[in-house]
Amino acid sequence: MPRVSIIIPVYNQHEYLAQAIESVKAQSWSDWELVVVDDGSRCGQTEIARVCEDQHTRLIVCETNRGSSAARNIGLSATDSDYVVFLDADDVILPIKLAAQVPFMDSQPEVGLVYSDSLVWYDSTGQVVPYTSARAAQFVAQRRFRDAILVDSIFPCHAALVRRSAVAEVGPFDEDLAAREDFDLWLRIAACHGIEYLSVGYVAKYRQHGRNKTRNIRLMLDSSLQWYRKVFASDYYMECAPDARAKFLRICGTDFCLAGDMETGRRCFREAITLSPRSIAPRVHWGLTLPGHRVYATTIRVIRHFNVWTDSMRTGIRSIRR
Repeated sequence: MPRVSIIIPVYNQHEYLAQAIESVKAQSWSDWELVVVDDGSRCGQTEIARVCEDQHTRLIVCETNRGSSAARNIGLSATDSDYVVFLDADDVILPIKLAAQVPFMDSQPEVGLVYSDSLVWYDSTGQVVPYTSARAAQFVAQRRFRDAILVDSIFPCHAALVRRSAVAEVGPFDEDLAAREDFDLWLRIAACHGIEYLSVGYVAKYRQHGRNKTRNIRLMLDSSLQWYRKVFASDYYMECAPDARAKFLRICGTDFCLAGDMETGRRCFREAITLSPRSIAPRVHWGLTLPGHRVYATTIRVIRHFNVWTDSMRTGIRSIRR
C-alpha cells in the first residue's frame, strides 16, 4: 500500500492536468499513488483520459458534476494510504514536498496536518510571488495556526500533507459548501489534532488564471456567508482566541453588509468590538454602515481597489530590487 495518496479532482480544465500529473511524477519521494477524479466534465473527457493513460495514474469518472468537495471525497474513499495530498488540476507540487513532509509527519503522530511555503503563479504573466496572508500574518508569526485559518487562507490545499486518520475522525469535506470547504476541514482537524508549519522551502505553486473559482466574486461571497453561519454554530469557533474571533467577525460583517444584510453585518461588528474593545477596525466598519448599504459597499470597493494597487506596487518594487 502506498504511503501517500494524491487526489486530483478535475472538471473541464484538462489543459492544466498534464502539468499537475507531471509534478507528482517529479517527486523525490516515490511511495505514492495518484488518483484523478473526473467530476462529470462536459468537455475534454478524451484529453483527460489520454493524460491519465499511465500505470501510476488511476482515473475515476463520475457521471455527474457534484463539485470539488464530492470529487475529493470520492478519491478519499477509493484510497487507503497513511497520508493524503489534495491537488487541484490547475496547480503543481514541487519535487521536495513529500520527501520533506512525510518524515516530519511520521515523527509527529499527534499532528493532523503539516503545511509548508508555497508560491502564487500568475498564468498570464508568468510572475511568481510568495503565497502570503496579511490578515493572518500576526497569528502565523505566533504559530497560532488555528486562529490564522479562521481569518484567512494561509496555504493552498496542495501545500498541506494531511493524516488520513485525522480526516476519518472529523469527517471529510463538506459537500454542501461550494467554497471555503478547505478552511472548514482544516479547522475541524485543528480542533482535534495539531496543525504545524514545516520550513523546508517552497513545496507548491498555486496557479492564478481567469477561471479560478476564487475569481467568481458572487460565488465566493455567497459561499462565505454559508460558511460563516456554519462556523458560528460549530464547537471549534469558541475554541479560537478572542482576538481571532473579533477579526473573523469583522470579516464576516463586511461580507454580510456587501450582500445587503446590514443588520447581521452590524451585529458582527458589535460582537467584534465587545471581544476586542481596543480594535479600531470594527468601530470604523460599524460607523460606515450608518449611511446604508450603497455608501458602505462603495467605500469598501474603493478601499479594496486601493489595497490591490498598493500590493501590485510593492510586488513591482520587490521585482526591480531583485
